[in-house]
Parts: sequence; C-alpha cells; structure tokens
Amino acid sequence: MPETFFLTLPWPPSVNHLWRRSRRGVFKSRTARDYEQLVLAAWQEAGRPRITDGDLAVTIVATPPDRRRRDLDNLVKAVLDALVRAGAMSDDSHVAELHVERRDPRPEAPCIAVTAERIGGGHAR
Repeated sequence: MPETFFLTLPWPPSVNHLWRRSRRGVFKSRTARDYEQLVLAAWQEAGRPRITDGDLAVTIVATPPDRRRRDLDNLVKAVLDALVRAGAMSDDSHVAELHVERRDPRPEAPCIAVTAERIGGGHAR
C-alpha cells in the first residue's frame, strides 16, 4: 500500500446541502451523491491510490470559485466523506492531523487539492 497520495478534486457542495430530512428520516442529498460520483471518477483517474490503515495526516488546499465568505471547516466533511466512499481511505476517523488552507479564488478552475500521508506505525485502529 502507498504511504501517501495526492488528488485534485472538484469544488464540494456546502455542508448545508449534504443532507435532507423527510418523514422517513435523514438521508444524503442528490447533491452529495453527485459530488461523491465526481470524487470517485477523480480517484479512479488518479489510479485508485489508497491508504487503508493507520493514522493519516491530511492537507486540504481549497481554491474557491469566488470571493464569497466560506467557513473552511464546512468543506472538510464533504471532501473526507467522499474520499471514504470512493475507497481512498477506510474511514475518516483515521485522520489524526488535518491542515486546511484557502488560496485565492480561481473562477475558471475551483478545486480541492488533497494530500494524505500515513503517519506513525501504520497500525489499524
């Protein structure tokens, strides 16, 4: 298994658009499922890099589409959940270190750059 991987992902939906509520309970929105499919395609195109066990250090570099105010912590949930769903990591509870930074907007190419690296002994939890 690789000890590190790098992926460039599309800009995620707002955390406010990830879940929907109905009489039957809470469920993942169509927007969230569509984003997961985009992340799956990006992961497959990158050769399906995967880190399955041990603690991870994850760096997320966010290049937004515009200058609107956004909370960086709100984009992390969609990105990590989509990476787990794609198979890039077994569970986001393995993230022991998290660094998130925002770059200047690029309306023509908003994206999320993710680097994940195994840290420590690589023992499964």
